Amino acid sequence: LFLLDEPVYTGALDDFADRELDFRGEVSAHLGYAFPIPSSGGPLDSLDQGGFAAEIDFGYAFHPNWSFELIGGYYSYADQRSILGAGLHLRYRWLRPGGRTNLTLALGGGYYEPDFTGGGWGYGVRLGAEYQLSRRVMVLAEVAGYRVDASNLSFGAGMLGINYGF
Repeated sequence: LFLLDEPVYTGALDDFADRELDFRGEVSAHLGYAFPIPSSGGPLDSLDQGGFAAEIDFGYAFHPNWSFELIGGYYSYADQRSILGAGLHLRYRWLRPGGRTNLTLALGGGYYEPDFTGGGWGYGVRLGAEYQLSRRVMVLAEVAGYRVDASNLSFGAGMLGINYGF
């Protein structure tokens, strides 16, 4: 590889790939329970029941422990209110050598649009556990919390999912 006729890299191109990663890409789907998080005067504070949550994630691993996740989610509540959102998170995966279970922590930001108040940019955190069923397939359990300061909106979700590596 040359830059302005000067050699920048002279090794094989596949040396760039981290040999510890079986798959760099992944897609996962999650279903679960959406719940309001009380936030002094927030628009969901009057709710005592949650509802349905669904998310789809696309991930890219750039290191065995680190990856980016592009997340799209829909969260509905018992009183027919709902929130649609998308975000980008940085995820850390605690790998157990030789183990089939991992813990994950993801932090990031995104845009969340409720159908009952103004939307805005917010942030989220996700904590999860993964169990590897096969070389490419994992089942997931995650709990997530999201906050949109502009709308004084706080909500969360507990979900189960399935992940496919490619």
